[in-house]
Amino acid sequence: MLLSTADGGFTWASKPSGVNQTLYDILVISEEELYAVGGSGTVLHSTDGGDTWEREHSGVDNALYAITCVKGGETLWAVGQLGVVLRRPAR
Repeated sequence: MLLSTADGGFTWASKPSGVNQTLYDILVISEEELYAVGGSGTVLHSTDGGDTWEREHSGVDNALYAITCVKGGETLWAVGQLGVVLRRPAR
C-alpha cells in the first residue's frame, strides 16, 4: 500500500501498489513520474502521479532499500540487501 496527499499532508489516502512486498523507498522524478523499491527486488514505476503503478524487472531477488537519480536525471541507482547495486538509464 502507498499513501498520497493532495493537501500538503493534512489528509492521506491509501493507493494500491499492486504488490505484496514491503516498499522501502520512493523517488519522485516529477509531479507525474515516481519510482518505488522494496522487498524481493521490487521496482515499481508510475507515470500518473502515483495513481497506478507498473512493476519493472530488476533481475534480483534481494530487497531493494533505496533508489536515487543522478547525472541530471539520466541514471537511476538502487541499492539493497547483501550489497546489491543496480544502475540503469532513466526513461
